[in-house]
Amino acid sequence: MDSSPEVFTKEEGLRLLKAGQLDDAIKVLEKVRAKIDDAQVCAFLGAAYDQKGDKMNAIHAFEESLRLGETPKAYYNLAVVYESVHRIDEAVREYRMAVELDPNYKPAADAIERLHSQFAAAHPTPEPAVAAAQPTQSMPAGPPAASQTQAFAGPPPQGPTIGQASPPPLADPFARPTSAPPTHADLIARQMAKEQAIADQHHSLMKNGIIYGAIIGAIFFELLHVGLGFMFLMIGSLSLVSMIVWALIGAAYGSIVGLWIGYTCGGEGAGFQAGAALGLLLGIVVGLLARSLFAVVLMGVILGLLSGFVGYIIGRLVDMSITD
Repeated sequence: MDSSPEVFTKEEGLRLLKAGQLDDAIKVLEKVRAKIDDAQVCAFLGAAYDQKGDKMNAIHAFEESLRLGETPKAYYNLAVVYESVHRIDEAVREYRMAVELDPNYKPAADAIERLHSQFAAAHPTPEPAVAAAQPTQSMPAGPPAASQTQAFAGPPPQGPTIGQASPPPLADPFARPTSAPPTHADLIARQMAKEQAIADQHHSLMKNGIIYGAIIGAIFFELLHVGLGFMFLMIGSLSLVSMIVWALIGAAYGSIVGLWIGYTCGGEGAGFQAGAALGLLLGIVVGLLARSLFAVVLMGVILGLLSGFVGYIIGRLVDMSITD
């Protein structure tokens, strides 16, 4: 039975997720997410990544689900993954957001209570020292005096010892939110910034592809021009004008290869494929001009391989320009 699914729907992704076929579920749900914006698809995808142990992609998927649909369940899902990677402050923040949206959402309220209990157990509040036994006195009626209220308000503040720095207080994530919870507008702005960064990188890839492609393509065609001149004994045709024409043709060729590399974000592999395809086409044209089937095959193979290698170099340069 072929385990690679051919049906790319949200329902198929959910079925695979429930069946424990996580890789297939992720494949299907990623295909669906690429076509439509659906909060539920992103939630299913986040669950699949989470079960697979890929926490970073799970967080990204749940953040996308939250951007598309702000619900208590979406905040809760994100909080659960944050808690699993010990990012407790962020987990508490998301749990709080779920409860703020729906005060009756019990899973988030229970999670806050559980984490609060764990924090209190790990960081117990010191009890005030009990004063020596004194004769019992009758408590006067009415509100306590200021001195009595202070006595029951907790231990008196203790300043640092002279010459000794005061230890920093423990950070209690339950005392107050550690940072302002993100609003729906914040999530949209974060997603737009991420999409803009991807678009900028894509534009940079295409620009660098055209530049490097034009340079390497011009050099390649000049070498090809000289090589063909020696091959067909047309040395006299190596004039300045012909060299400029071949350089322009090479620059156009390299720009096409580089543009394809940038458009597909494919690197060396895409460069080799594009270069080989254009080189094969050029070889066929040269072979037809020679009016020989053998020349068509020979030049197609030779120029295809040479051009593919040139495309590989262009792709490598484009990749290096981004990683650097």
